[in-house]
Formats: sequence, C-alpha cells, structure tokens
Amino acid sequence: MARTLRFVILAASILGAPPSWSGGGGGGGGGTPYAWEVDSQSWRAYSATSNTTLQASTNGVTSTTTASNAPLVAGAFAESTSEVRGASPYIAIENESLPKLIVDPTPLATGLAHGIVWIQYRAENVRIVPVFGAGAVNVSPRIGHLHVHVDDLPWGWVEASDNNTISVAGLPPGQHKILVELVNAEHHVFAGCAECRQTVSFTVPEATSRSH
Repeated sequence: MARTLRFVILAASILGAPPSWSGGGGGGGGGTPYAWEVDSQSWRAYSATSNTTLQASTNGVTSTTTASNAPLVAGAFAESTSEVRGASPYIAIENESLPKLIVDPTPLATGLAHGIVWIQYRAENVRIVPVFGAGAVNVSPRIGHLHVHVDDLPWGWVEASDNNTISVAGLPPGQHKILVELVNAEHHVFAGCAECRQTVSFTVPEATSRSH
C-alpha cells in the first residue's frame, strides 16, 4: 500500500495537489488509506472507509466533498489475475465455456502503410500453445491454435505463439482477405463455435515501402 501511495502522491503533486489530504491518508503521517485514480489532467482520492472525505483535482483545481459509503481500497479498482489472464493451467475447469475468437476488423494502419499486414486477435477460453494430437483434445484448461489463410490460396499456416498479432508481409497492392480459424489440437475448428472463423478484408495501398 505504501508503494502505491508514494507513486500517486508524486503524480498528484505534479498536478498541483495539496501536500496532505483530509483524513491523513496523503500526508505521510498514517491515518486513513486511499484508493486512487490518476490520469494526465486529474486525480481522485477515495477514502477507504465510509462517511469520510473525497478529494479531486482537475487541471490544478482541488475540491473537497463528503462522500458517504466511499468505496473500500480492497474493491475500488481491484481486478484479479484470473479475470485478465484466465484460469490457472494447473486446475481443470468443469463445464468450460465455449471458445471464442475475437479478431480486429482492420489491420493496423502503421504496418499497412509499409505493405505489412498486422492483425490483432484474442482467444477466450482457449490457451494458444504449440501442442498437437488426439491426446491434447480433451485437456483442461482447453488448448488450441490458429490456422491462417491468405486470399483463396490452397495453403495456410499454423499460428501457435499467442503473441496476439498475425503478421503478413509482401502482399501486392490491392484487395486481400485473411481467414483466421481457432482450432483444436487435431486442427479442427471447435464444434459449436460460430465465432471461431473470422475473415478480415483490407486493401494494401499502391505506394508502400516494404521493409520485410
């Protein structure tokens, strides 16, 4: 908690916050701890207990109000690791949710200007790993990988690195499409997953400098 307070106090001081806050949470002398929300133009300090003080500053102007039932530090901005990264691989999941593939509808403009196609994706309820074969189909937590196909070419490739971005270089200028499939360890699209096949259409511009 002290490490977080030191960081936020420094950021708040830059924004013109006073040296201490009502309730003693920011003055360095103990007292009520706070939960914080800070951006480049403002900060907000939430009391860790109810019926105490809430202070905020926007563009250097500080205001103080009495906040009834202010959020607790433990729950103000808490987000568990499992919510961000998914379940632990050490524990099997009963009644695992269906897989889901989310693919950005357009490539990143930064790469496309140079003739490089970068398409970001995210898989839910599937761990993207380079593990294949029948023995891995029923592993829990579920595992799989991607199949990537460019235009209507009869071949494609496996993407199993889970670096969240498909990269394709050297496509000629003009219209193209890339099909991304989320598949199991035996290279079959997951059954019942309507979202496990996503197609992205795009145009490679005429004047591009290709660095790959």
